[in-house]
Amino acid sequence: MLVNVALREFQVLPELSIQPHPCSMKNVGFGFDPKTNDYKVVLIVSCGHKEAQTLCFPRQVLVYSSSCNSWRKADDTVPSSIDVSIIKSSINTYVKGNFHWLVAYFVPGDVTAYYRVLCFSMFDEVLCEMRLPSCLTIVQDEEIVYELASYNGSLSFDCLSMEQQEQWFDVWVKQDYDDDDSWTKLLSIGPVTGIFKPMGFWRDGQFLLEDCSGQLVLYDQSTHNIKKNLCFYGLDRYCSQAILYSESLVSVIDRG
Repeated sequence: MLVNVALREFQVLPELSIQPHPCSMKNVGFGFDPKTNDYKVVLIVSCGHKEAQTLCFPRQVLVYSSSCNSWRKADDTVPSSIDVSIIKSSINTYVKGNFHWLVAYFVPGDVTAYYRVLCFSMFDEVLCEMRLPSCLTIVQDEEIVYELASYNGSLSFDCLSMEQQEQWFDVWVKQDYDDDDSWTKLLSIGPVTGIFKPMGFWRDGQFLLEDCSGQLVLYDQSTHNIKKNLCFYGLDRYCSQAILYSESLVSVIDRG
């Protein structure tokens, strides 16, 4: 379902044009195409993976267009020959007309997972890849939480390192969206305690985080204080997601 809060309207999405296998997994992205004044939803249908937090082997890419109120199969797909898992994100990552997912690649004979970025263009409806900061060795590690996010209109890469009771939080920002070598380390936060994962950025240099008790908290980098009375409790640490709301007067309803 698409909802426009500003216009107080909603649009129920039609049934898919294909019937995914009951065991398949679905990863969804949402964005706006200013060229056609159109809201779009992208759906990657994947085979199931034993790890609960990953989606494995993307097979088909479907796109919903609000102007047509229908689904269609995109021409572009992730090759089945590539062993890639799409990581479920806690943050909506629509930046500069593209929706982004953090993906883990597995090299044959190597149990280590290497991370990159998979993005889908709402303009051209194609998939492409981006590299992460080249100076980092970004591999699967149970002691580090990785997230993509939007920081002041730019794509950011967040690393939350956990060591015993303390955590450190590094933020990298892609200064030039089209240049994979333009990643710059913006800041480091820490040590902090009791933080489970990053949830996104707020205004005035503040960060939304989820603490270990399932509470949404706000970290102010200028004062190094954590504000806890946001009245959001009992978050599901594996399913919770923060989405920044941007008001729009473009209708989500197909007017025919």
